[in-house]
Amino acid sequence: MQRDLLVRARGKSWARLAHYFLSKIPQSLADRQWFAAASWFEGWLGRLSWDPGHARRRRAYIQLEGIHKSIAGNPYGLGQEYPLFVMNRDVDTDRFAHFARRCDRLGITYTRIPCVDTMPPDFDFRPHANYIADTFWGSTSFNRGIVGNFLSHIRIWERIVEDRIPFAIVCEDDGLPVVTLPRSEAEFQLPTGFDLVFINLRAAAWLDSQALSLSSRAHPFCCVPFEEAVLSVMEQHARLVAPGAEGYAVSLAGAAALLQMARSARICSGDDWAMMVHSLSPRFREQLFKRLSPSQQREVAQLIIGEVQLKSYVLHPGLVDHRDKGKPTIVRLGPGSRVERSAMGF
Repeated sequence: MQRDLLVRARGKSWARLAHYFLSKIPQSLADRQWFAAASWFEGWLGRLSWDPGHARRRRAYIQLEGIHKSIAGNPYGLGQEYPLFVMNRDVDTDRFAHFARRCDRLGITYTRIPCVDTMPPDFDFRPHANYIADTFWGSTSFNRGIVGNFLSHIRIWERIVEDRIPFAIVCEDDGLPVVTLPRSEAEFQLPTGFDLVFINLRAAAWLDSQALSLSSRAHPFCCVPFEEAVLSVMEQHARLVAPGAEGYAVSLAGAAALLQMARSARICSGDDWAMMVHSLSPRFREQLFKRLSPSQQREVAQLIIGEVQLKSYVLHPGLVDHRDKGKPTIVRLGPGSRVERSAMGF
């Protein structure tokens, strides 16, 4: 018994050490395209940590190597036929500079969208009151940074709908592309009639790539229905987690549906949580929530869920990595970031 506990403890210790080093790998992937070295390092760490997740990530990195070579080797591969919108606050110049350097290095074109900066103490929330719910995670106060981030996503969805853009990629300024992006929407091989596709590494890590049989597919990308991805991640974690909104693809119909979601449910949580719960059917949500712990059941029960049903998917392998580069100026936690609604004249 004691020996088994010791082996497990050592395994967890190696896993923590391996995850630390693995967190440095995507930076090398995008900066120097050292896919082969990263794959070797991934396999070495996997043997040390006994973590099956390393094998999945190693296969994903090998896949990304092929994607990058096929796109970067194309003389017409620079730039995309579709827009990439990156949201960035005016004060976060260093973060945007890092994002711009990454895209310039990979030949990715982008359009900067100024964020709704809610952090100044005198920011007037009243023009946005129709998007803010009465409660935020069940509380009468809310997080300034998260609400501002959500409003910035809404600003981009409005831009897509107003300009009738059929397909776009949305990134937060800490969501950095890992490889050169496909030139056209068709190269993604996305399902017909999709609304939303998470293309970030966090969401792609939910999937069991062995079950996907990626090596047998002629096309480098694989799109998995979002509910299947949630079932996969629930097998890996006891708690339900959000997929992250640092990188996703959206259709024109999807942007309109997201705006409808924001108007009906309004901002009552983080944007990625709102996207997630509206990507699940009512029956699936009911069955899923029963599997959660009592504490998380109470948390999820506080969310306001509208009638919008998003047709969402997860792309494998992911193309956008969450990297908080530059000095963060949005305080997301702590009492200083929470503001009473009554002080805003709602």
